[in-house]
Amino acid sequence: MTPREVTAQVIEYASYVAEMGKDSLNKAYETYRTKHPELPEKLNEASQNKFGTELDESQIESNPKMVIVAAKMDDGTEHIIDYLRNTYDVDINILFFQIFQHGSDRIMSRVWFKEDGELDLKPEYSAKWNKEYYISFGEENKHRWVDACKYGFISAGGGKWYTQTLKMLHAGDRIWVNIPHTGYVGVGMVQADVQQASEAGWDVDGTYTAMKDMDLQGGYFYNEDDSEQAEFVVSVKWKKQFHFLKQ
Repeated sequence: MTPREVTAQVIEYASYVAEMGKDSLNKAYETYRTKHPELPEKLNEASQNKFGTELDESQIESNPKMVIVAAKMDDGTEHIIDYLRNTYDVDINILFFQIFQHGSDRIMSRVWFKEDGELDLKPEYSAKWNKEYYISFGEENKHRWVDACKYGFISAGGGKWYTQTLKMLHAGDRIWVNIPHTGYVGVGMVQADVQQASEAGWDVDGTYTAMKDMDLQGGYFYNEDDSEQAEFVVSVKWKKQFHFLKQ
């Protein structure tokens, strides 16, 4: 459990970095390199090796992003972060992580406290993709998850940031579904490519059923004329799901 003092610490770091120009960064790098002589002699060379580009003034942010990485946060810390983001538009976020044991493998998942469309989270893969996906299923109440368990689907809407992962899915992919601040609630196999909710339908108990004809508790049929903001859905055959969520 990470205490609220960590918020002050990360803001202190950001205030220090925000005042640094290229000369200050060069001096900081020189000091750091005295303890790590194996690193390149010049900061530009180190930047080229790490990021594929030399460092210039335009890349030095006066408003750095702040990210706290932790397994858990106390309620006070989450309240402070939420207040800073919503009231003062401070670019600060929390990245939660969990580690799971699966046979001889260890799997680490990550979930953002608040999804941020400006963050570039595209991973670089050096091995063949194994068709496993980890899905963040955000919701304010349990109704959407009740629907998802009953009818076999996962959905998202309200913008590209929330729907882009669904659009990567294809039949045969396996998904692990996480509800932020609740945990992993289901694993299943994707049955078909993504569809807009207003036009979607799939097999339910042996009968093809349009989503609009399902007895749903959540709301899915908004912004039907806006392909960017509309709700999208992927049908899923659940292998395991938990129906009761933490309150």
